[in-house]
Amino acid sequence: MLVGLAARAVTDGGATTLKVVALADVFGQRIDAVRRSLTEQFQDRVDVPEERAFVGFEAYRQAMDALRPGDIVILATPPAFRWVQFTYAIERRLNVFMEKPVAVDAAGVERTAKLAFEGDTVTFSLDTEGLAFPVLLDPSTQTVDWSLL
Repeated sequence: MLVGLAARAVTDGGATTLKVVALADVFGQRIDAVRRSLTEQFQDRVDVPEERAFVGFEAYRQAMDALRPGDIVILATPPAFRWVQFTYAIERRLNVFMEKPVAVDAAGVERTAKLAFEGDTVTFSLDTEGLAFPVLLDPSTQTVDWSLL
């Protein structure tokens, strides 16, 4: 998770109930820096004790496992890894905020779109030019209003 996205997540839209409750990264020093920065800026909206700061290649799973279905996960990893994490987020029934680009090639974009239509309706947002546009997916018709993008 990037500091900028996390900071925006807890301040955008006047939402007062959003909290950062877990962090994951391959590198431990980045977790420490992000947690420190977020805590300094938003003490009451950051609740990430050591046991919810996950490090390693499977850290994304551990962080998502700390969330409840319906919670929001921010995917801000390199796009080559997103589809794996997006798949797990769908399995866990999490809402997803994903940085752009969602993939590195057309096949990856197609895979991500197909994943979005699996299961029940999933809500995810794409970060576009600093603005978050919600995209609602309807698996019964497999339609999406791409005009928002």
